[in-house]
Amino acid sequence: MYSPSAAQAKLCEISLVLAPIVSRLDFTASAHDCEEVQKEAVRAVRSCLNIVSFATWRGVDRGRTGRTDSALKLAINGQGQCHGVSSTMAAFLYPFTKVLGIDLKYRGGYTFYSSEACKVHNSPERHQWLELTFRPSMSTVICDLWLEDTSSKGPDSRFLTLPMEVAYKSFMYPNGALLLGSKPDPD
Repeated sequence: MYSPSAAQAKLCEISLVLAPIVSRLDFTASAHDCEEVQKEAVRAVRSCLNIVSFATWRGVDRGRTGRTDSALKLAINGQGQCHGVSSTMAAFLYPFTKVLGIDLKYRGGYTFYSSEACKVHNSPERHQWLELTFRPSMSTVICDLWLEDTSSKGPDSRFLTLPMEVAYKSFMYPNGALLLGSKPDPD
């Protein structure tokens, strides 16, 4: 059902969507302007992935591919937990990172989202997401498809390029070990 040519087709789709964005990418312009185009590119890659979270506002969809070892299957009509959605995004963003000037890092840790938010466990880590550092600004954001899809009102795209300092202050902790009394910001 899914062949190497299907993976090539998905990468071609992403390339076509990225082409007009990349044409505006100027690494000699202001770092802020460059970063805004890079963020747009990240959102464009996400728009090409037909994947949702199991924790989505839509609920579990038995018509979607769930547990699999194929990022392609998840990208075409998939559904997964944080590991599956972040791995799929990484698989399809990674081929474009050099041209986009993005350093991609896979992160694990804990998300503060419940009344048990202050309970951070070292093993196993409870959540996975991507960290993206944009060059030349060297600004780092988190890209979290699971958090993007958990709002009761529908997808929240701010979680695709959420500044790291906001993310790690209010939404997540990038390590399984509770260090220095880390907890979510009360506001």
